[in-house]
Amino acid sequence: MCETLDTLTAAAILAALPFSSNANTWGDEIYLTTPLNIEIKAWMHP
Repeated sequence: MCETLDTLTAAAILAALPFSSNANTWGDEIYLTTPLNIEIKAWMHP
């Protein structure tokens, strides 16, 4: 079970489940690749 933010990106990730990936950690953070190709908009970054 996981908790996500109410965003289009989170919805796309949940819709793509299940998928396989290799995870990498950096401190308490977890990074992994996904089968998604989501465009990052300039307004998404402060």
